[in-house]
Amino acid sequence: AAQAGPNDLKEIEHLARQPKVVAIGEIGMDFYWETETRQVQENIFLQQLELAAALNLPVVIHNRKAGQAILQVLDQVADLPLRGVFHCFSEDETYAQQVLQRGFHISFTGNLTYKKSTLPGIAKEIPLERILLETDSPFMPPVPKRGKRNEPAFVRYIAEKHAEIRQLALEEVAAVTTKNARALFKLPPA
Repeated sequence: AAQAGPNDLKEIEHLARQPKVVAIGEIGMDFYWETETRQVQENIFLQQLELAAALNLPVVIHNRKAGQAILQVLDQVADLPLRGVFHCFSEDETYAQQVLQRGFHISFTGNLTYKKSTLPGIAKEIPLERILLETDSPFMPPVPKRGKRNEPAFVRYIAEKHAEIRQLALEEVAAVTTKNARALFKLPPA
């Protein structure tokens, strides 16, 4: 964020107007390493949200140790027609409800499958119609692939975990979450 220049948003807009683009993201804020750039990150995030609304594109939101700050920025643009997904969700149930109240989807990655994860209890409380699945490849491979390089094919293990949590058939979880992704990103049927 500290290196962002005035032409960067113009370049993002140019790229986002390409016909194959289905979303803007990952965008958001990351306070994991430092918070000195907080104001810069907030300003850039706000501009990217405004751009997404203007182009009628969903957003893929990155949140790392910046949860409340992200919600505050979203509240500043609550009047815009925004839609999107909080990717690689790792917050608590209260935060999940705040995300859902703002109309966003929640996406889970391999961290859902980890032995000490609190995410299964949170995921169970979220309507399946508001969930997407992802790998966040090459990071956070799911059990039983921990220690290996993550890859998109491993999304099956995340779907299996959701099916286990909800006591549903894997095929149902896969069908609903795929339908969710197709609707959010306006993807054609397979």
